[in-house]
Amino acid sequence: MAGCKEADVQRAAIWANFAMTNYISDSLVVRLPGEEKPTTTEAQWASAARRLPPLLNALKPTHVLVLGKTTLIEKVKAGLSLTAAYPYSVGDENLFYYCWKGASGQTILLTSINHPSGSYGYKWQDWHPRVQAFFALPLPDWPSHLIG
Repeated sequence: MAGCKEADVQRAAIWANFAMTNYISDSLVVRLPGEEKPTTTEAQWASAARRLPPLLNALKPTHVLVLGKTTLIEKVKAGLSLTAAYPYSVGDENLFYYCWKGASGQTILLTSINHPSGSYGYKWQDWHPRVQAFFALPLPDWPSHLIG
């Protein structure tokens, strides 16, 4: 690409292989009685759970990074019937990921990190090693990787 710096070309090549979506794709305008800020409804969570498997089957990702640990543990995991949690480490921090097998047999690894809008804040120096280690995980063989 004429006139582009090498770093720009590399960045473009990397982002060409990423997709992003909101798990709940409609507006969060519902206010429950007594709530100060908008919240999500069970219908919105159910709709998101139905929408995710076809999206993953169409995109065929190898790794899915969920922003929000509660979202992965309570919502995505139940909607996708994920495997047990498998450990991996970054430094002295113990993390985990799940596996899901798509309709065409593709293996997808899923993990989560704290959402940047949460009370934990966004710190690139904290996120980067976790994200880098997750995306470096190899895809397991089926079904020998599955336990239970």
